[in-house]
Amino acid sequence: MPCLVCGSTTTSDPCSFHPGKPNYTQSTDGRNDHRDVYRWSCCGQYALSEIKAGSDVSPEHAPGCITATTHLTAAPILISHSSSRSDLAHASGASLRDMGFDVALSPMDAPSRADHSGYACVAIIPEEADALSAIDMADGVRASTRPPWVIVFSARDAVHARTQTSSLNRADEVSSAISRGVRMHHGHLETSPFNVFLSYRRADTPVAAAINKRLSSWWDQHVLSPGVDWASEIDLGIRACSLFVVLFRGDVPPESYVWRELDLAIKYERSIAILAFEDEGQAALLRCGISRDMLEWCELRAPWFPDREAFLVGRHSSGERSILYFRRLGSQLQWPPNSERADEYDTSLAISFLNTLRDFPRYRFYSNEPWTQVWDLMRPIER
Repeated sequence: MPCLVCGSTTTSDPCSFHPGKPNYTQSTDGRNDHRDVYRWSCCGQYALSEIKAGSDVSPEHAPGCITATTHLTAAPILISHSSSRSDLAHASGASLRDMGFDVALSPMDAPSRADHSGYACVAIIPEEADALSAIDMADGVRASTRPPWVIVFSARDAVHARTQTSSLNRADEVSSAISRGVRMHHGHLETSPFNVFLSYRRADTPVAAAINKRLSSWWDQHVLSPGVDWASEIDLGIRACSLFVVLFRGDVPPESYVWRELDLAIKYERSIAILAFEDEGQAALLRCGISRDMLEWCELRAPWFPDREAFLVGRHSSGERSILYFRRLGSQLQWPPNSERADEYDTSLAISFLNTLRDFPRYRFYSNEPWTQVWDLMRPIER
């Protein structure tokens, strides 16, 4: 069987990913000279462009993945499907076998479907009526001791659902997504280039877009794509970040993916910044094990701009983890109550506020200045 990363049948040499073109994801801010960020689909590594003669130059080739020290010579794949999706499942399986993969197929209602040991990938192809069962099945697979990579194919709008799914319905698309995902999942590095992870509801995309513009955060619309193991990418992004930022505007339903991401941030003991339009973040505080009366209220003000307006923040520290609660940001940052335009949330106050968080837990305005701790920029006040 060929190597699942480079396709070679030789096992005598350590595997290094063959050169390939990286994919552009987004740009950095002025502190990094607005350089472009690139990502290789083969191994999940990120790199910044070089500046030559005033222009961005993309990396020339893939760097190779240091985690794949031997050829990946076996990756059994299980395709579980609804009865009405049997033809698509069998056609996709045949295509994957032609690529050299070991593929097994099983109906979703088969008694053996609970046994997923030994598989490198579990792909689920449900009909519309079985979509929720498919998500439950995927969550169950991920909860195993050594979970395989999981992808759910669905005709629903997977991006809106914020689940690790792919809306593909042709055999060539399905097989390509599975093979691409297996290659990446079984070789990607456990690193992320993003210091900040941004969690939000899809309904709040305009606000989130304005926040991401200033934080250059882990941004799902740039990082996630069909054929990528969304759940693993989200887990990695949260585990590797220094600050988990969660946005609340209005009521957030209990089934929202925001709560799952917050639970991961708590699990990995990440510092958390709760951005609330009004006072919506109290449920998130309780989820972190903190009540309002445990917060120390402060004014956050950048030292280089002492005359600018300070931002109200409630803070709590436990070891190396900080919890920051910014309430009533709608009025503090002069955000409109409800707009579909991201630029209307990119106010001068929002820019000043977000710049203090982008390098958390450190802060500096100019690159040649010494770092200051964000915690030290907060001055306690009487309430």
